[in-house]
Amino acid sequence: MVGLLIFSLGVWKTHAHFSTGGWTTLVPDIKTAIDVENQFSWRTDNPEYVLPLNDQGQKVSGSTYMRVAWAVVGIQLIGRHPLGYGSINSSYDGLLELEGIDPGKHGQTHSGWVDFGLAYGLPRLALLMGTFLAALFLSAKATTINSL
Repeated sequence: MVGLLIFSLGVWKTHAHFSTGGWTTLVPDIKTAIDVENQFSWRTDNPEYVLPLNDQGQKVSGSTYMRVAWAVVGIQLIGRHPLGYGSINSSYDGLLELEGIDPGKHGQTHSGWVDFGLAYGLPRLALLMGTFLAALFLSAKATTINSL
């Protein structure tokens, strides 16, 4: 137990030393990233120079801000294009260009579910989720290791 505690503290201290510090302002950064209508940094190719400030007055963590903003924009695009783009490759860029927005050089939202929804639409997203749910419910009814 003592060894596990020392190891855990060592890992935590090493992570805190080498990380970007995005974990300390995670919630304020997410709040800023969700506001894609007023914050446009998610559109840029080099966000380190134009990152907005969060509600604490600090520059947001670039990784958190960009990933959350891209996911929010991607979800909005799925709502406006429920049948998808038709191709997983650059579906995010393709739909942004279709709406007249310069996507920069991003390609994907960095969220597999959102990218899948952008590419193949809500019907295939529902089919994929249905498959996972069916597997979950069927495995719960399994009585032997062979049927599981």
